[in-house]
Amino acid sequence: MERHGEPLTLLTTDQAGKLVHLSGRTLEGLRVRGGGPVYRKLAGRVFYTLPDVLAWVDAQARLSTSDPGETPESTSDPGETPEPEAP
Repeated sequence: MERHGEPLTLLTTDQAGKLVHLSGRTLEGLRVRGGGPVYRKLAGRVFYTLPDVLAWVDAQARLSTSDPGETPESTSDPGETPEPEAP
């Protein structure tokens, strides 16, 4: 498994958690509920990659406490006219 000629290092749940200052249990909960970093399951074991964990951390950036973050609606083309809802 390589990206750009370098081997891709796999992190365990605990290693990924330590990297982002969260417990392994928190990452487990995020896997169940959704909203956590992308993970891979190999032979029944869960692994993360550093680029995936860092991308997830970047996606959590907020400008204020009231900023809900990016939603699917906010990612649409600003010039695009939304489809009208069916009655």
